[in-house]
Amino acid sequence: LLSSNRKDVIVFGKGGENQLGLSSKPWVSSPAKSKVLSSASGNISAVCAFRNCSMTLDADGQVMSKAGKCSLELKGMTKA
Repeated sequence: LLSSNRKDVIVFGKGGENQLGLSSKPWVSSPAKSKVLSSASGNISAVCAFRNCSMTLDADGQVMSKAGKCSLELKGMTKA
């Protein structure tokens, strides 16, 4: 979830592959702020999650940060 300030990403659920950006958390039942996915600049436009990967995107669709097992490079993708 992206907070209204567009810089804090709140995560919960399955995290066994570190896709939540929290250290050593296989399952998170209470929402928590992800330091890995959050941004000090506040320019996050979207949060995406698929399989064992989570990422944040800017207004141009560029990946800002990733957590988990993300393999976009292998598929030749630079934009979401």
